[in-house]
Amino acid sequence: MLPKTLARKYGLREFMVKRYIEIFGVKGTKEFLDKVEKGISSYVRVNTIRGREEEITYRLMEKGFDLKDTFVPHVYSIKGDFSPSSSLEYLRGEIFLQDLSSAYASFSLGVKEGERVLDMCSAPGAKTTHIAQLMRNKGEILAVDSSKTRVLSLIYNLARCGVRNCYVWIEDSRKLPSMIKSKFDRVLLDAPCTGEGVISKDRSRKLSRVEKDYSIMSSIQKELISSGLSLLKEGGILVYSTCSISPEENEEVISYALEKFQVEIIPLEFGERGLKSFMGRKYPREVTKCRRFYPHVHDTYGFFLAKLRLVKEVKT
Repeated sequence: MLPKTLARKYGLREFMVKRYIEIFGVKGTKEFLDKVEKGISSYVRVNTIRGREEEITYRLMEKGFDLKDTFVPHVYSIKGDFSPSSSLEYLRGEIFLQDLSSAYASFSLGVKEGERVLDMCSAPGAKTTHIAQLMRNKGEILAVDSSKTRVLSLIYNLARCGVRNCYVWIEDSRKLPSMIKSKFDRVLLDAPCTGEGVISKDRSRKLSRVEKDYSIMSSIQKELISSGLSLLKEGGILVYSTCSISPEENEEVISYALEKFQVEIIPLEFGERGLKSFMGRKYPREVTKCRRFYPHVHDTYGFFLAKLRLVKEVKT
């Protein structure tokens, strides 16, 4: 009866609550759902392409914003009497509203100046602009997205943030290996997902999904990670992320990559370990090197992150 009771209390589908209990246990599920209802902190990334970090943060604090450091450079939790998106600093592209877990994904890619980087599902551009910032606008980013509407937001944000080393391509990234022959130093795959981790922002996701959506998205994600690894240089890095806590979209996809490609998982410092099993399905021990973020533990959206190194280049 407990899943049904919690489902009614929080306005969720019962199958979702059963899954949460499998991941968190009963006590953890209540803490998770309470935090989802309460909401998480807001975060901003200071864009050093547009100015000195000290000057930008000083002006924000002068306007009454309370800023606190996080474990990601240039990223702060922020509180204020009005939204940072209404500030002059936002309009100038000096700050970007980006969740801490999202920023950790682009930061973990470890880009260097002069490299060639592929962002496979790039719109609206939070991670793309972050990558450009970390590259100091040197090198080359190919930002791909299949949605014409979302690409408009990407182009706007690239211009707002002063990004000059990025090319934009409207395309389904699953098709890229047949269209691109050269390889990339690094690939970011922030995969389309059920969005189960962002319920606190979008309450419609409480009831908009059905159980088969997990397997549908997992199939798409496996195709995308295959495409991304096929476009990576030997020794190159691929970061896979989703704003979902569903193991089918996360550990299962990474397990697939481990089986089909010669890759290794690089451990990351922050976050909870990847799951060893879920509802009777067991995953390779290596997936514990992946990282999970939860609202009630990390004060972020629900998020998954894996950093892979390609040991042997894929022949295409």
